[in-house]
Amino acid sequence: MNTSEVFRDFRPLDSGNFQSFCELRKVSAGEILVRQGEASSEFHVVLSGNLRVVDQRTGEDFFLARLLPGDVFGEMSFLDGSPRSATVVAESDSDVLTMTRSGFCLLMTANPHLGTLVLIYLGRMMAGRLRVTDEKIASMAHERDNRELSELRRLISGIRVSARNTADGPDSAGLL
Repeated sequence: MNTSEVFRDFRPLDSGNFQSFCELRKVSAGEILVRQGEASSEFHVVLSGNLRVVDQRTGEDFFLARLLPGDVFGEMSFLDGSPRSATVVAESDSDVLTMTRSGFCLLMTANPHLGTLVLIYLGRMMAGRLRVTDEKIASMAHERDNRELSELRRLISGIRVSARNTADGPDSAGLL
């Protein structure tokens, strides 16, 4: 795994120091790691395997993303203690590093510099995801506006045709 892509400014996965504050979890294909709506205070780093992120609010799994080695998830609940926003299921046998809030507090005490870098990374990652989401929302709004404008033009065209037909109809000749 290319850890420089995971943590751009530092390499905590190469560091026994970072790993010593995490739990290594081995998960089997089909196992749920994170369940939407549950409270949690940990984030995860995929070391091997692949995971599927799904939204289950409709009662069915709506695919949101695929997580591969180097990907991080669960950071929002880790930072703010809010319930999980999605469910994460292992698609294959996978190894995942789990950092709990209490483990992070211990890391901050033992190595404040590394803990600060972790927070900076999580902030950058969340900002990047927010930017992508903002772009998708703007694109969807633009597409919706174009559809509505197209529909409005079609309606206006229909009204014009109807008005012409009425003006050119048999009654209009007798009025002149």
